[in-house]
Amino acid sequence: MKKSLLFLPLGLLFFGCKKDLKESDKPAVQNLNIVTTPIAFDSSDIAPLTTQLTFSTSEAVYMEVSVLGKHGTDTDISYRFDTQDRDHELTVLGLYPDYLNTIALAMINSEGNIIDLDTVQVQTKSELPENLPEITIKTAQKTAMADGLTLISNYGKGMHVPFMIDHHGDIRWYLDYSGHPELNNLFYDCGIERLQNGNMYFGNNNSSHIYEVDMRGEIVNSWPLSGYFFHHNVQDKPNGNLLVTASKSGSLHDNGNGTIEDYVVELDRNGGGIIQEWDLKESLDEYRTVMRDELNESTIDWFHGNAVIYDARDNTIIVSGRTQGLVKLDYNNNVKWILGPHKAWGTDRAGNDLNQYLLTPLDASGNRITDVEVLDGNIPHADFEWNWFQHAPELMPNGHIILFDNGDRREWDNGGKYSRAVEFNIDEEAMTVQQIWSYGQNRGTETFSFIVSDVDYLPKENHVLFAPGCIRDNTSQGRNEGRVIEVDYDTQQVLFEAQFITPPGGFVALHRAERMTIYAD
Repeated sequence: MKKSLLFLPLGLLFFGCKKDLKESDKPAVQNLNIVTTPIAFDSSDIAPLTTQLTFSTSEAVYMEVSVLGKHGTDTDISYRFDTQDRDHELTVLGLYPDYLNTIALAMINSEGNIIDLDTVQVQTKSELPENLPEITIKTAQKTAMADGLTLISNYGKGMHVPFMIDHHGDIRWYLDYSGHPELNNLFYDCGIERLQNGNMYFGNNNSSHIYEVDMRGEIVNSWPLSGYFFHHNVQDKPNGNLLVTASKSGSLHDNGNGTIEDYVVELDRNGGGIIQEWDLKESLDEYRTVMRDELNESTIDWFHGNAVIYDARDNTIIVSGRTQGLVKLDYNNNVKWILGPHKAWGTDRAGNDLNQYLLTPLDASGNRITDVEVLDGNIPHADFEWNWFQHAPELMPNGHIILFDNGDRREWDNGGKYSRAVEFNIDEEAMTVQQIWSYGQNRGTETFSFIVSDVDYLPKENHVLFAPGCIRDNTSQGRNEGRVIEVDYDTQQVLFEAQFITPPGGFVALHRAERMTIYAD
């Protein structure tokens, strides 16, 4: 529905923007009143905290918009559009729910001078979607934190609703597909992330399609996974193609039972077809049951692929199998290495011994750890612990891998109950792995998440985002929680911590979490 609003004069107010001029460089505003039409705004039912402003100006200008924050200028959300024009159609992001939002606008000429300023006010609807979590900010050191908002791939209860919060815990963006004809049963599993072009993307378990949407939630592209079923994770490659963890219709275990969650496919984003398949039953040991035994089930989830990333250094993929470990594969489905406890590895379907691909851990001095008890995962080493039921591997700029070590069944149920963000350095020639850094052990059960969860390295600030997504509540209330914790890599000081408590009857609070600017850079 479109409504028209006239500008409310703002006088000589200046406001900040990430691409803004320095305050000392700004000339006096000329106040030319160059807006020649009423401002029309177009609200979105899918993304109610966005609006689209449409108007014309008497001369071609650049536009800068700023949603003024409730808590001072450090909660303003500002953006300068890079097109100089007379006719403007601006998507404004970062409104508050149930609030009369003030949007400041600056008109900027070719020399970079602000020549006019005005405001428009937008009233947003009062109700957020049902079953969102209860949000509490434990700490937020805004000046030390990485820039941007925190994107939460929320599970909650019922249909999935992703949202972004600022450092005060205010929701500033969300997508509600409850009234959508195609996505009203959205189950995105790992969640939603940003493509290289600035749009968002996700898979839907219930339709087995991959979707690209803009920030107003409108579908830009969608791709079916013909013959396959989406689960968990989709990642874009540098060439724009999409890697997807999947199940395949008719997939059979060697024992004749069906299998799920043991394929990776590559989707051609332009043509829309599947151009590559990795059948993990061919490359790994489908009879390895030391972590989870489902061989007698009619449908066997022996690998439980929960993430895939691309390694451009050698054109390979790295796949996380919750119940097996982390494995690197080439485009011929050959194993390059396996990161995980050495216990009970056998052969692949071709009879190749997989023990030759197991990485040997090193101590802090670079010496090989030879204790079989450590290698098999029965006990930890002072300098090294294996990844247990891991999620969310990520390649760091230095080539190391950081991942979320859930810690479920740690040391075969004899270890402590804690989850970690852990960094590993893998030497592929020597076939060794060294633990470089970790965070979370000292937090114990407070941040122990036996399933889901995320970790991200933030290279600009040298911070780590640690996000346990399902911290179980064993009280009678039964309300689990998730946390998003930003720590300084060098000092491990907590700079930001948010708590997300599920609604009654909810189970997982969040799967993935990201720090990003609401407008794509």
